[in-house]
Amino acid sequence: MSAWMSALRPSQPAASDDLDPVSLPETVARARAVLGDEPTAWAIQRSKQICDTYEASARADPTITVDGLDRVACEAALLTVLVNLRTGRADAPAPPEGFESVRRAVRQGARIETILRVVWFSHTTVQMALLEVLSREVPAERLADELRAVSEGLFEFVDGLVRELATAYDQERAAWHGRLAALRRQTMEHIVEHGTAREGSEQLLGIRLRGDHLAAVIRSVDPAPPTGWDGSVTRYVAAVSATIEAVNSLVLDQPDGSTVIWSLSAAPRDPVSAVTDRVPHPPGSIVAFGPVGRDVAGLQSSLLGARQAALVGGQHQSEGAWTYDDVGLQAVLLADPEAAGRYVRHVLKGLTDGDAKSAMLRETLWAYLRHGRSRLAAAEELHIAPNTVAYRVRQADERLERPALDDPTPMVVALSLARDFPALLG
Repeated sequence: MSAWMSALRPSQPAASDDLDPVSLPETVARARAVLGDEPTAWAIQRSKQICDTYEASARADPTITVDGLDRVACEAALLTVLVNLRTGRADAPAPPEGFESVRRAVRQGARIETILRVVWFSHTTVQMALLEVLSREVPAERLADELRAVSEGLFEFVDGLVRELATAYDQERAAWHGRLAALRRQTMEHIVEHGTAREGSEQLLGIRLRGDHLAAVIRSVDPAPPTGWDGSVTRYVAAVSATIEAVNSLVLDQPDGSTVIWSLSAAPRDPVSAVTDRVPHPPGSIVAFGPVGRDVAGLQSSLLGARQAALVGGQHQSEGAWTYDDVGLQAVLLADPEAAGRYVRHVLKGLTDGDAKSAMLRETLWAYLRHGRSRLAAAEELHIAPNTVAYRVRQADERLERPALDDPTPMVVALSLARDFPALLG
């Protein structure tokens, strides 16, 4: 059936690069051994023309993408199908260049639909070219049989190729996403540990490292997240992006939750407050924000701050949003819970009992000191009279072994920890 193949010759004059093969040497060598030099040169030239035509179509039609286009794979496939037609082997394996093309396409984010569109475009173009040669070279009495044989051979090859490439794509995508996630986590940990970024980090993470960043840690309160929790986190990340006008965002899944990084076009005024005030946190979740930071060193600071704020949120064991600006000092102390408890009990010695009156005195003293010793401000917060504030502060001071008002900073820290984490009182 293949005598007509001797009529396959490259068009003249041909540019030198039109006839330079790009597929594997063994693929080209096998084609020359089976087909001859002229048909092999025709296939090499034709594959370049197919790619040029497809690229031209993509420039004219924005719905067409060239992400899945690969001249190496196109050339190897055309050489292989011609060899199959010559030898009559319908079960010959797909060329290895096709699988390498799939691997590259997955890393570039090309969709399988795009890759298969290129395959079918190439198939249609080659089929039309071969049918033209057949119509010219094959006698009329044999033409119908040759046309049918070539059409069936082409379809069988392409059908098998599509199935193999689709399977390879799914396998490679699953493997690559696993590797990509691991590489991204390693890249982020390098930034956290060293405050620097390795070469290629921006491309790997998919975010720019210059400019302002905001990091957050999102965890489920329950070890077994509620149904739909992943979807609610995705919607939350999108809502935050819209609120702070983020350029892009990155979500990194961790064993105990997710780390999110937003890249900002320009740092808005107090973006963390804008988020906590306007975007409800996902139900059943702990959301902890670091401070906004600039460039790689600032991203490191934001990531560390988010982790420390998450430490405080986790101690509460209830859903809510925490910010590093609000709980950063608590986070430092809670990094060593035993030392934090010892510090609280030392500073508040005499006022650590678990009864209601002791708790009331601690709450009043905390409000009084936090408002700069203003009885009026503390009274407004606690909804009591200013004289009652003064009376309770005096009672608390009498109970404490160390004066409450001489050095208020340690007292505010200890009262704040005791208020949020009563277990530290012993």
